[in-house]
Amino acid sequence: MTKMRATRQPDLTTVYWLIENPEFGESEVFTVCVDAERKALPVFSFPDEAEMFLRLGGLEERGWRAVSSTAKKLIWQLAEYRRAGVDLVALDPLPEMVGSTFGKTITLVTLSLHSFVERHAPRPGEALARN
Repeated sequence: MTKMRATRQPDLTTVYWLIENPEFGESEVFTVCVDAERKALPVFSFPDEAEMFLRLGGLEERGWRAVSSTAKKLIWQLAEYRRAGVDLVALDPLPEMVGSTFGKTITLVTLSLHSFVERHAPRPGEALARN
């Protein structure tokens, strides 16, 4: 599966994992600060990566968990994240990136919200109604 995922172009059916905390009523999504002015939404390609981030970051003990989402659902939610001050997507970040060198390191694995949407847009000839 890993090899297949690595060679397949992402589309609206691509599944990602986010970090959420359902203890805050409506599910609270975990974000990270890139610098004083920008926040990023960590998005993981595989559940194992999200679980590792939770464990190594000590987030499990505080009620955070990994939840799956299709790219289509995530794209619909991006407007809400933007209103909350999130303007980047961090792809598969490591928990070590959250620290003193975080701002310098995390920018290497981020996309703007617009670029994330474009990355999943249907290609010419593809059906627009894919789930």
